Amino acid sequence: MDPSNLKVLLAALGRAESRDALAETLLKAVCEILKSPKAFWWCRKEEFCQVWSYSGTLRRMEDRSPEEREATLRALESFEPVGGAPALREGPFVFPSGVEVDRLIVAPYDRLGSPGWIVAAGRETPYAAEDLMVLWTLAEAAALALEAFRGRQRNQLAQKWGHYLRTPLWTLTLALEDLEKQHSRESYALALGASRVLASQVDTFLCEVELEGERFGTPLPLQEALGTLRGLGAAWQRMEGREFELLLESLNPQTRIRYGGLQLLLALLNRAYVDREAQGVFLALRGEEGALHVFGEAWGMKAGSDGALDGVLASLAARYAQVCKTLPSVRGEALEVRIPLLPGGATVVRSLGTVPKVLVVDDSLVNRKALAGMLEQMGVQAITACDGLEALDRVAQDPPDLVFMDLLMPRMTGIQATLALRERGFEAPILALTAGGESDLAGALEAGMDETLFKPISGKLLRDVLAQWTGYVPREGNELGDKVRRLARDAFLEELSDLAGRLKTALDERDGEQVRKLAHRLKGDSAQGGFGDFSRWIQSLEDVLGTGGDLTPFRSHLDSPDLLNLPKTS
Repeated sequence: MDPSNLKVLLAALGRAESRDALAETLLKAVCEILKSPKAFWWCRKEEFCQVWSYSGTLRRMEDRSPEEREATLRALESFEPVGGAPALREGPFVFPSGVEVDRLIVAPYDRLGSPGWIVAAGRETPYAAEDLMVLWTLAEAAALALEAFRGRQRNQLAQKWGHYLRTPLWTLTLALEDLEKQHSRESYALALGASRVLASQVDTFLCEVELEGERFGTPLPLQEALGTLRGLGAAWQRMEGREFELLLESLNPQTRIRYGGLQLLLALLNRAYVDREAQGVFLALRGEEGALHVFGEAWGMKAGSDGALDGVLASLAARYAQVCKTLPSVRGEALEVRIPLLPGGATVVRSLGTVPKVLVVDDSLVNRKALAGMLEQMGVQAITACDGLEALDRVAQDPPDLVFMDLLMPRMTGIQATLALRERGFEAPILALTAGGESDLAGALEAGMDETLFKPISGKLLRDVLAQWTGYVPREGNELGDKVRRLARDAFLEELSDLAGRLKTALDERDGEQVRKLAHRLKGDSAQGGFGDFSRWIQSLEDVLGTGGDLTPFRSHLDSPDLLNLPKTS
């Protein structure tokens, strides 16, 4: 082969702006240099492969019918060289397209874990040893060109994603600075939201760089994937006030989804919020035979988006979706996606409609009665426990199908109770309940909890959680109706005297830690019970406590026989 021809080829490969352009340039050169009517490029990375063929025009594997694709892959697999050296294959060979060739040569390459091989076929005159060396050189040129192309992609992506990552990074920084001054629930929620968005966007960025990596084919539990998806939507809500709705239907939590399929779901969200600057996203996920049917709709979008994530979404959909298409939408933009699912383990999931038994564990009487009341209105059998020790007894007597477990409780915390339950072989899902603050969320997951939920739980979220973790679809209704509100109100009035007395004692003993815990408890319980003024009064107590101010006015009011009749000066 003339060195000048190789130099021209390498320059042309370096200018390729896509993998298809790279493949066309290379295979056209193979046909011309080796005077062969057909050429193939098989590019493999982990369990994925890309195949291009050239015989005057470029054809991609995805351009073929499913039957032809399968037959072509079987034929090319039979050509794979052995021992890492080029080889001559004598035919005749009949390709799925009907073309028959008498001979072909194949040359392998293997660079940075991305093996592949180049095939030249169909020449009328026999191939010689010199042709084998030429093809081997071209195969090495293909590997180098592909790696250089990936490098250019990484540089472009790094520049593009600098803009996308700046917003959650700054939001996280500001939230952490605020947390350093005061441990407010709002700052904690903002920091958590920003960190989740940041982590997801980094993951989406890595999708473009590592799309063919082994981990993208790794299966994970569907329920875990749905928890991640819900967490990302909630994070966008906390960080920028974007709306997010998630509807789950007929899902089997024991099935599995490939990691790449999860990334496709996350990319749908990130694309809508980042590229389209959507004010809201609605996702409906329905379980079907061996697949997850997804309908997504975004609204309130701004014009002028550069669609930088369209390529990520298209690449993920090409590998992990059976269907991915846009649909007409009166509100904005809609997508329909169908993602294959994998069967789970041997665990049998109850059929839809069977009523699950749910255990609610919380030291707050308000939270216990409110959540149990919501569950009962949804047709669920609810039992309660006031702390971890009582939860162990409840599970031993009558094992539930699902547990809502508060983290911070006296006698035995939620983490300690979860560790004990897992050690005893209890396998049902345990979901952590937290109001924020200093809860050990990482420790909760390490102990064996399956998901973290922030209190108070809305009726819509509770319905989704039940469908995801038990397979039970709650009946529609007004879950947050008068009955539940009365339960929360009565429970708060029932415990108010005791909590106020303990708070007085903590103030008298200057026990700042206990004051903080009780104030946090009173603030949340009073808000859920409908006593907004009292909740805001307790919030002001927390603010003064955080700045080291005088708590005497608050201590004085706690002696009042009517605690809910607040002083006007407070």
